[in-house]
Amino acid sequence: MTRKALNQTLLSRYELGKSYIDKRSEALATSKSEAEFWRSLAKGTLARELMNQHSQSLGISFKTLRSAVEFAEAVESLLANCGNGAMETIFHGKYLQTEEAIKKLSRTSDVRQQYRMLGVSEGRFRSLAPQPTDLVFDTVSFQEVNSRLARARGAIVTMDTESRSGKPPSTLSIAIPILEDTKKAAFLLAKFLDLTSVSDSDIPEKLTKKSIWEKFKSGERAGTFVGKARLALRLTIKSAWDYPEMCRRQLRPSKEDAECTRREVKTISKSIASLKRTWQFAQNSKR
Repeated sequence: MTRKALNQTLLSRYELGKSYIDKRSEALATSKSEAEFWRSLAKGTLARELMNQHSQSLGISFKTLRSAVEFAEAVESLLANCGNGAMETIFHGKYLQTEEAIKKLSRTSDVRQQYRMLGVSEGRFRSLAPQPTDLVFDTVSFQEVNSRLARARGAIVTMDTESRSGKPPSTLSIAIPILEDTKKAAFLLAKFLDLTSVSDSDIPEKLTKKSIWEKFKSGERAGTFVGKARLALRLTIKSAWDYPEMCRRQLRPSKEDAECTRREVKTISKSIASLKRTWQFAQNSKR
């Protein structure tokens, strides 16, 4: 299949899903029901009934139409945040885009969507799919902060368990400085919870994007153990970097969210301290 044919297939998928979205908008305009009642596709809902009717009229399955609608909604999100010019980049650009990449990008922040879209349109990136190296704001709710911390904590606890269950990995010495930065980032995040406003200047120079990214680029990539440490740092520092913009957007934590953040930070700190003790014991044993 040629790139042009693949692009046309993708465009047809969008147009199929968009046909239902337009039908739903028309029905909503004359309906006495609230908009949320037209979002759920649970059995017995207005949206479900409309999708059943529309899929039957088109001679396709409910599942096929629902999948196309999910894709069309992802495209609509990108158009809303990036402008109608995004249509050219998505469907007629130099590089073929995949449905998966488009859907992934639609679930990120407007800032990241614009960053990737511009990068592809200018030829700096081939894919719209978000990448770990995208150093731009990308938090749409505070729950993401605790989700990242939970993943970071999981990686660090696993490292701690591995180090104490047998002979510590030889790469523990490489991981320790990375984990020290992770602990500093976690404490910084906990500190931000108590501030009414946070700006980029509140992030210490050693924890800025420039400083951390230089370490990532120049640091040793010594296997999966160090990889876990790098992952933990990236997940933790990401929320600290995003916090100033979160404040500007009023993405503040609830009392429960803040308590969860503090618990995660405490666990991360304890596990890093345990790893450091293991490393120090190993160092002393060599003398």
